[in-house]
Amino acid sequence: GSHYENVKLCLEAGKHVLCEKALTRKAAEAEELYAFAREKQLFLMEAMWSKCHPVFQKLMQWKREGAFGEIQGVDARVYTAAGRSHRLYKDRNQGGTLYDLSIYPLTYACALLGYEPAQITARAAQGGDNVDVMETIQLLYENGAFASLTGGLACDRQMSLYIHGTKGRVLIEKEYFHKAEHVTLMDWENRPIETFDGAFQENGYEYEALEAMDCIAGGRLESALVPPEETLGVLRLLEK
Repeated sequence: GSHYENVKLCLEAGKHVLCEKALTRKAAEAEELYAFAREKQLFLMEAMWSKCHPVFQKLMQWKREGAFGEIQGVDARVYTAAGRSHRLYKDRNQGGTLYDLSIYPLTYACALLGYEPAQITARAAQGGDNVDVMETIQLLYENGAFASLTGGLACDRQMSLYIHGTKGRVLIEKEYFHKAEHVTLMDWENRPIETFDGAFQENGYEYEALEAMDCIAGGRLESALVPPEETLGVLRLLEK
């Protein structure tokens, strides 16, 4: 809940910053921090670890190459096992599931379909200290594509991602999709087109650290894997 204040203190002290997602609560705060970092000639990146993972990068490659054909729909869900004692059930640290769990489905949907849907609808169930404990989000795009996203606190962990394309499809459900190490692109006869193994070197967090170190060593103030405009695009939708 103190990302904005803490990042600003680090930048004022002349430190490069890799800050845990969500970078800030409001897009305007993030815009201010990025501008301040540029002014100070310092590196700033949101630590959205999934976007640095090999499997995510493979999905983006398939998208660029047209392997999916036209992506018509994305279905993603993130539920974590939780009771009333779970940290997200309380608001002392800006509790609630939207910025902590549902940010993952939203990040993937935007990366695949775009950061400016024509329409967004959402509903939330509240609990605990009047925080959101389950939500459903629908994104509708001008070309007819859509995303259906759900997340929350549940009886058990359940995470899946389905990408529906006219030429190729992906279903990740045997692994938590936001930290998957394997992915298979299937055709419409359910035959594998390409299988990719993106096993972690350690635990998956190494990739965002390596990206930050590489950028800093190369004198780059912004990451191409987690660029400011994409972080801001997701924050704007979270606010809506």
